[in-house]
Amino acid sequence: MPNQPKSNVRAFDPDAGATSSLEAFRLKHGISLSALSQICGIEGASVGSVHRLTKNQLSPAYTMQLRSVLARNLPKYMVDQGFDRSEIDKELSQLFEEGEYQPMISQRIALSRKAVKYFGLAVDPFAHPPQSRDEVFISPGLQEVIDSIFDAVQYQGFVCVTGDIGSGKSTLRAVVEERCERDRNLRIVWPEFFDMKNVSPMQIAETILRSFDAEVPRYSVRRGKEVKELLASLYQDGVRVALGFDECHRLNDATLSSLKNFLEMSSGGFKRYLGVLLFGQPIFEGRLRDRKFRELIERVEMVRMPDFQETADKYLAHRLKLAGGDVKQLFDADAVKLICSQATTPLSLGNIANEAMLISMDEFKNTQ
Repeated sequence: MPNQPKSNVRAFDPDAGATSSLEAFRLKHGISLSALSQICGIEGASVGSVHRLTKNQLSPAYTMQLRSVLARNLPKYMVDQGFDRSEIDKELSQLFEEGEYQPMISQRIALSRKAVKYFGLAVDPFAHPPQSRDEVFISPGLQEVIDSIFDAVQYQGFVCVTGDIGSGKSTLRAVVEERCERDRNLRIVWPEFFDMKNVSPMQIAETILRSFDAEVPRYSVRRGKEVKELLASLYQDGVRVALGFDECHRLNDATLSSLKNFLEMSSGGFKRYLGVLLFGQPIFEGRLRDRKFRELIERVEMVRMPDFQETADKYLAHRLKLAGGDVKQLFDADAVKLICSQATTPLSLGNIANEAMLISMDEFKNTQ
């Protein structure tokens, strides 16, 4: 029988021994202070700070900052724990004050064929991801992220890109892969398995060898040597190679630690043979702060997906134009401002914009 979503929402009970609703939530779900610190990401929340937060012992300004971060990151944590999204919204709406938590659902809102025709569009503007590089909206902030990635490929760097669900990481990867297809001197090897939690360093080495049609030795020592010889040969031929990991927050501790060894493959001098790219959720930032990953955090360049709201209006206009529409004809300035203020990712903006159009269409029909 498939796993059913958990359903055990309980309101904060001040008589249950907890000193705050956050402490009650933490105890209820068995979240350690260390894990809560990791959920905060790289906002500077030490275990001690998180402990004082749960006891209402921090300054009002710092309390507001950390609660804002938790309101953003806890939904992903609860999804990973197996909760249904409606249950998450219900529970976190109880945990946070009004305005702190933005519900994670809106479910996908699509325009019907009738609505598409009504607004003079060719297709639903937000139904499909970009089909080519020309359809991708690249803001100045996203361009900086792209540049950081290719610097890591060309100069064997170590970059970790984090972003919330729907923030555009998959589109970013498509842009990166498309450029590598055009420039055969840039290669990114993506070890991909059904269960990323069990990926081992030897499987990564095998993926590198197979990506370049090289023989895969049976024994680990020989396999490691073959990888280094292959990368050295490629480097001499002017080919720059990087390892890329999607959903890097799912990698196990041993494999994460091993990335340092891949990164440091070199000639013994100044020539390093391999860059490393990580793509994951914000919770991964906090995980890297654990002392056991000290050698990684001291080397990695942490890059966040850009603040979407800074260019949300331009993204909206771009997507509507691709669908044959004009943002100025479909939305007045106040509507655009409201939509963009509520959307935190491209995914959420599409749902909000489509919902607004459907409401507008229904209201118009009701007046006829």
